[in-house]
Amino acid sequence: MVALVPDLMDRSRVEIAGRDAGIPVLFVADPADLIEAVTRGARLVVIDLAHDGVLDILPRLRAAHTVGFASHVDKGLLDAARQAGCDEVLPRSAVFRRLARSAGATHEAETTSTRVTSTATSSVCELPPPSTDPRKGDTSQ
Repeated sequence: MVALVPDLMDRSRVEIAGRDAGIPVLFVADPADLIEAVTRGARLVVIDLAHDGVLDILPRLRAAHTVGFASHVDKGLLDAARQAGCDEVLPRSAVFRRLARSAGATHEAETTSTRVTSTATSSVCELPPPSTDPRKGDTSQ
């Protein structure tokens, strides 16, 4: 996975999602670096859409699965990313949960050579198991 995510908090969440999916994350600082990474075979690209210049390069990233995110209130930017060809356009609040699934599916596709179809429009609500952390109280009893 290659990512253009300048914000340190967002970077750490992308890194955790990649680690949980079992794939390394390469962070880049410039949109041109994304093009180079895809040319070299990157299959999953994560983009903070608020970064200057990313909308212009999205059409050149079609060989990879692109996941772009921005603030949910920036509807114009989210729509522009869809128009530019971003495969999944998500609000920042949802991208990290979705990223873990995308990273895992992309990694599985690369290792098994099967095609993975995006389900970006589906909604899944999963409840975590009851907490057994004594600080939170055991809710399973």
